[in-house]
Amino acid sequence: MKEKITNGMLIALIINMIYPKSIGVSQGVMAREIGSDIWLATIFSCVQALIIMAIVVTIVKNLPKEPVFTGKLKLFINGLKRLIYILLFIFFIVAFGDIMLIFVYHLRDYFLPEAPVWVFVLLGTLIGMYAIFHGIEVSGRLALLGVIFVVLFNILLLLGSLKQFDIRELQPIFNSGVGKTYWASRHMLTDWAAPIMVTIILISDVNKIEFVRKSTIIGVLFATGIMVIWPILEVGVLSAEITAQFIVSCMQMARNAEIGLFIHRYEMIMVAFFSFSIFTQIITTLYCASYSAKKIFNLDDYRKMIIPSAIILSGYSLWLLKDHHHAMHITENQRVTVGLSLLFIVPLLFFILGFIYKWKSSKTA
Repeated sequence: MKEKITNGMLIALIINMIYPKSIGVSQGVMAREIGSDIWLATIFSCVQALIIMAIVVTIVKNLPKEPVFTGKLKLFINGLKRLIYILLFIFFIVAFGDIMLIFVYHLRDYFLPEAPVWVFVLLGTLIGMYAIFHGIEVSGRLALLGVIFVVLFNILLLLGSLKQFDIRELQPIFNSGVGKTYWASRHMLTDWAAPIMVTIILISDVNKIEFVRKSTIIGVLFATGIMVIWPILEVGVLSAEITAQFIVSCMQMARNAEIGLFIHRYEMIMVAFFSFSIFTQIITTLYCASYSAKKIFNLDDYRKMIIPSAIILSGYSLWLLKDHHHAMHITENQRVTVGLSLLFIVPLLFFILGFIYKWKSSKTA
C-alpha cells in the first residue's frame, strides 16, 4: 500500500476537488445574486484562492520540526494540534455533504428520480472506503484520469455551444456593481476551501515536497482556466436568468450543447466524464477525514478510522439531502459561513503552532 503521491497527482487533485461543485451549483447560486457577472465573481474567487493557497502552503511546508515540550506547554501544544484536526474533520464533513449534493442531484434528478437518496450516498461512500484502504495513491491516479476527461468535456462543450453563444448576454460588465460582484465570489471561494484543506493534509505525502508550492500554483491556475469557461458559456448561451433557475445549471448547459447531427443532448456524456472527478472527491475527502480523525485520537494508522468517519460523513450527507430546499438553504448560507471561517482559522492555528515551534527551538539552541 503506497502512501505517497507525485506532484502531478497533487495538481490533478486540486483540479478535481474544485471542478464539479464550482461549475454546477455555485454558478446558479451566484447568478441569483449578481446575474450575468458570475464569470467576474469566478475570477475574483480564483485570484483569492491563489493567494490563500500560496500562504497556506508556505506556512505548513515550512513548519519546523517539533521540539521537545514538557509540562503545561506540552499539554497546550497537544491540545492545539488536536483542535486543528477537529476543525479539519468538521470541514471535511461539510465538504463531503457538498460532494454528495453534486453526486446525487446529477444522477437522481436527471436520470433516476425514483431512486432513494440513501442508495447514492451508500454506494459513493462504500467506493470511497474501499479505495482509501489501499492508500491515497488510488485517488491520485484517478485524479489524473479525471483531469483528462475534464479537458475533453470542456472541448466538447465549446464545440457544441459556440454556435449559440451571444456575447451581448455578458453586457454590461459589473452591472451589479464591483462590491456586490466581489461579495458573491464568497460562494466560489468556499468551493476553493476544499482543495486548500486537502493540500494541508497531503503536503507530507508528496514525493518532492520542495516543489509543492509551484505545484499548487499550477493546479490553481489550470483549474481557473477550465472553470471560467463555464460561467461565460452559461450566461452567453442560457442567459443569467435561466442559469439562476437551476440547482445544477451545468446539466442544463450540457442539454443545450449540440455536436453533429446525431448527438443533440449529451448530459449522459457529461455524467460519464464527471464520474472520475466526483469519485476522486469522495475518496480524497474521506481519506482526509480519516487522517484527521487519526490525528485527533493519536492513532498509528488512519485505516482504523475509515468506518467511523464514513458513518459520520454519510450521516451528515443524508441529513443535508433530505429535500432540495433544505440542501440549498444550507449550501447558500451556513455552509459558506463554516467553510470560510475554517479556511482562515485553520491556517492561522498552523501559523501559531509554527511560531511556538520556532520560539522553543531558538530557546533551547
